[in-house]
Amino acid sequence: MTARPPSQPRIRDTVIDKLGPPLDRSIIWRSLGILLPGVAAAAFGIGANVHGRAVWWWNGAGIVLLVGYTILDWLRELYRGRVRLIGDTAAATLVVSLRDALRPIAEEIADMQTVLKDVRRARANGIARLCADALKLVMKDVDNLRCVVYRMNSDGDVLGVLAWVGRSDTGPPREFRRGDQRGDAAFQTIEQREPCFVRDVNDQAEIAALSGVYQGTRSGYRTFISAPIVDNQHNYGMVTVDAPLPGDLLHADRHLVMLVADMLAIAFASVR
Repeated sequence: MTARPPSQPRIRDTVIDKLGPPLDRSIIWRSLGILLPGVAAAAFGIGANVHGRAVWWWNGAGIVLLVGYTILDWLRELYRGRVRLIGDTAAATLVVSLRDALRPIAEEIADMQTVLKDVRRARANGIARLCADALKLVMKDVDNLRCVVYRMNSDGDVLGVLAWVGRSDTGPPREFRRGDQRGDAAFQTIEQREPCFVRDVNDQAEIAALSGVYQGTRSGYRTFISAPIVDNQHNYGMVTVDAPLPGDLLHADRHLVMLVADMLAIAFASVR
């Protein structure tokens, strides 16, 4: 049986994708959309007050302008509908991916308090791996994404690597220790209890605005998000995701990383 060739975009969709954005966003095109009906009406008005061939010229011009306006408006509405459809499809896909990724974590957390503490500790370690896998699954469109879960030791001076998945070209991630610049910045990030997003670690102005919190090692990545694993009383660790290129991660991705960090906080609190 002959394999079916990959489907190609329809000509109409290609035209909409090319012309839709400028028609919808360009001030010039939007202004034309307002002016064309008025100019067409003026052409018809002039045509009603002239004689001979001029009548046909002016009425023809009015018709061309109205047809042009109708086509432009039609293309703009088709583009807006296509954007809505793509957005709805992407949102539905994300919801399904999120449900599939987080359901095993929720199931593991659900009965944590009913098992022995040693079992809870082992389960929490497994949940950390599930959380790293979940981030990788939901953010599958990010090339060479790396996800790391760090957990604070009982003395509160080391953030050890509990689980990680993804890019490994620079070797496994390193732990953080209080007392050195890198470690102190990581602990400060946790103690501020706010997520940190850096679009480009080589952007000096962006780095300067971080006020001493963790700025990344710049080893194999250019953008990262870190979120503290905390509850109302205790600090437990940190979740980070990073990628090689600025723009691979978005400001909105913070919310997903924060959600996973909150789920880890529940698991770690049950052990404590």
